[in-house]
Amino acid sequence: MNPIASVIPHRHASVRRLLPAAVLTGMAIGLFAARVEADGPTIPAAWQGVWNTTTIERVCGNPAIVNQESQLDTLCAGQPIFRGGGLGLTCSGTATDTHFDWTCSSTEVVFGQCTATVTFAGVATRTGDSEQTVVTITTQYSAGCGGLFPDTCQEFTSTGTRTADVPHCGQVAIEPMTWSSIKGQFR
Repeated sequence: MNPIASVIPHRHASVRRLLPAAVLTGMAIGLFAARVEADGPTIPAAWQGVWNTTTIERVCGNPAIVNQESQLDTLCAGQPIFRGGGLGLTCSGTATDTHFDWTCSSTEVVFGQCTATVTFAGVATRTGDSEQTVVTITTQYSAGCGGLFPDTCQEFTSTGTRTADVPHCGQVAIEPMTWSSIKGQFR
């Protein structure tokens, strides 16, 4: 997973962790499972590398830690900061060599007139081989839900250190070969 993604808890691994610290969660994640991937800004070359990040999850406005985890992740230049993982999110934001900010959101029908809007908003800064990220995930339910679901807000804060460069990020060396020549190498 990437440090941008390290802010996204393991229980939602299908959602790309947004910057070396961005993580996604929320009650409504399951509502968005059949949608297309998100788009938005891409990772600049200055962020490329292997990142070791520690992410802390809290309920917005509450200092108590809900979850904390550390992870290694690889960021590759040119890849989207956020991959929707089928969540149908629309994303916008900016990415520079030292700063990321993004917002992704989607509204889905839960049932009848009940809709849920999930919004992911994040800010990340990089100084040399260090980064800090804050991601807030809110889920708001419409009046048509009749109060069945409470609105939610989660905050993920992350700090990370780049531990290695990735000079051939995303590249795989391939030589043209026939299937029989490949099989012959293993006999």
